[in-house]
Amino acid sequence: MTLTLTPLTALGLLSLTAMGYAIATIGMKLASDSFSVFAMTIILAGLALATVMEICLLRMGNMSLVYLGIVVAETTLVLGYAYTIGHGLNGIQVTGAVMVLAGVGLLGVQA
Repeated sequence: MTLTLTPLTALGLLSLTAMGYAIATIGMKLASDSFSVFAMTIILAGLALATVMEICLLRMGNMSLVYLGIVVAETTLVLGYAYTIGHGLNGIQVTGAVMVLAGVGLLGVQA
């Protein structure tokens, strides 16, 4: 079943999907330091949010654009989190990240 979503609704769902994956990533980072029920709860909550929002997005029909958008948004969120916890990037890593995001953007234009 394919539904038509307004661009604003699609952007909101995409942001929530990426946020869910980013939350799960934060939980994984917490679990890597010290495995706990709290870390597992964060992981499961993030994945649950991402799953529900992604299903809603996929009803829109254009799977390639949905996944490209999620990759860009999640990468941006996770890199921002990494920076805030002191896992900064050096110049070469930043350049690589920009190139990956630009490449994803170009693929999105083609799709």
